[in-house]
Amino acid sequence: MLEINNQKLNNERNITILAEAEYLPFEDNYFDICGIAFGIRNFERLENCLSEINRVLKDGGKLMVIEMFRPERKKIINRMFNFYFSRFMPAAGNKIAKSNYAYQYLLSSVYTFKSVNEYTEMLKKSGFEISFVKNNFLGIVHTVISKKI
Repeated sequence: MLEINNQKLNNERNITILAEAEYLPFEDNYFDICGIAFGIRNFERLENCLSEINRVLKDGGKLMVIEMFRPERKKIINRMFNFYFSRFMPAAGNKIAKSNYAYQYLLSSVYTFKSVNEYTEMLKKSGFEISFVKNNFLGIVHTVISKKI
């Protein structure tokens, strides 16, 4: 992925670094903002990673996440979610990606992840204040913006 990034954004301002999210190679209070799109549910030890992100953010720095969280909604929403992510998304995603397996993990990764409420509680325990939560799709995809306190 880093190689593809470098090919698409080939300029001196695009600096890629391979690092573990639990052990970021940056000084304390280094960044103003951290953004993660559809990747935080793949962190193995999420609490440790959130604490590390908190460490490298400046006071008042923001963590902006858009992610698919485990649904907490009514049964009809869960049925729609199951259909979309077990049948449509893998078929469409695999066709676009020219793969037979790229999107097969998606449904299970969402169901084994946190709900948005569980995630925001974890953020609070890691030293963040919740600034904004928006449901973007069926109570599954949310934008969560938090601030280091």
